[in-house]
Amino acid sequence: MSPTPRRLAATAAALAVLANAFPAAAQSSSPLHDAVALSSQTSASSTGSAVGSAASAVDAVGSARSSVPGAWVMPGSGKYPLPTDEGIVVPEVLAIEPDVGINVQKWSVASPAMKRVVQVQVRPAPEGAGAAPMLYLLDGVEATHPSDWIMLGHVDTKLRDDSVTLVMPTEARASMWADWYADDEVGGRHQWETFLTEELPPLLEDPAHGLDFNGKRGIGGISMGATGALAIANRNPDLFDAVFGISGCYSTTESLAAISNYLTVETRKNDFDNLYGPPGDWRWRHYDTEADPTGLADMTVYLSSARGVTQASSADHADADLINYVTGTVIEQATLVCTENLDAAMRTRGMAHQRVDYVEDGLHNWRNFHRFIEPAWEHIAPALEASP
Repeated sequence: MSPTPRRLAATAAALAVLANAFPAAAQSSSPLHDAVALSSQTSASSTGSAVGSAASAVDAVGSARSSVPGAWVMPGSGKYPLPTDEGIVVPEVLAIEPDVGINVQKWSVASPAMKRVVQVQVRPAPEGAGAAPMLYLLDGVEATHPSDWIMLGHVDTKLRDDSVTLVMPTEARASMWADWYADDEVGGRHQWETFLTEELPPLLEDPAHGLDFNGKRGIGGISMGATGALAIANRNPDLFDAVFGISGCYSTTESLAAISNYLTVETRKNDFDNLYGPPGDWRWRHYDTEADPTGLADMTVYLSSARGVTQASSADHADADLINYVTGTVIEQATLVCTENLDAAMRTRGMAHQRVDYVEDGLHNWRNFHRFIEPAWEHIAPALEASP
């Protein structure tokens, strides 16, 4: 999709906020710094050559190595890279134990693709519900164990009485939920699409493991998880019946989405070159949902984003530190444009079945994500009911 002046203006405005919020970034010399610096001179209502120049600098972020300003780099937990075991050759469930949350289990799953044991949180459908669908929930950038879907999203409470088995893979920090081109020195081995589409479903659906499955699957996510969910669903339409994305970006090449992907990976000290590989590698096309969303044509789709604005003096945000407040604003403004772009790409291809919700007030955080969980579930739930 060709950049439009409105989309480029939004990019420039968002980067201008970052430039003003992090003056230390001016010490850097990189395509990222150049994009921020140039964009800070461009008003949000500009069109023409100034916006085009800003867009060129922004596009450089997605195609060239650059240094992420130190203020943006998040400290690691010290646990990554997770150890691998080349002896793992067969997918299998090693243990099922009680875990954090209401009726939540921890499944320890041996993954040949990842060459390690993956911890997956599973909330079975309520007792007596009968056969139920599986809903895979992908987390944001930290993707911790326990999952933020439990700790911050409280889905075990929100969907306590709903006939659905919730599946929450964990320990996928800055992975984009993708099959990576190469192992990363910091992040380790990421082969998430293979794990989620080939290895895990047969194990979850094996009656021996106690889950009564109705044959229907959905997948959804917030932030990084939204990006991964839409890409995986789009490329595996025979596996999933419904998908939702809350505050995500859905392209590998569009300028604003490219920045989002790059920062997701690099701010956690991973090497972006290891994600999609060199330009032209199949992963760039495979994970660019906006460029080719045709896999969503026969799937129930829900998308949402806030507009990244709020009252700075409101009680909800009065205690927020500057970096969290500004990045929450900018990232949600970016996901707004990303969501609009995917909606437009689908409509260009004759798809109008998707539901897209926007709200005026909200930053990129769980306070905002919460409001969309139940509408997302309500929209996709009918598609996950077993056929008569």
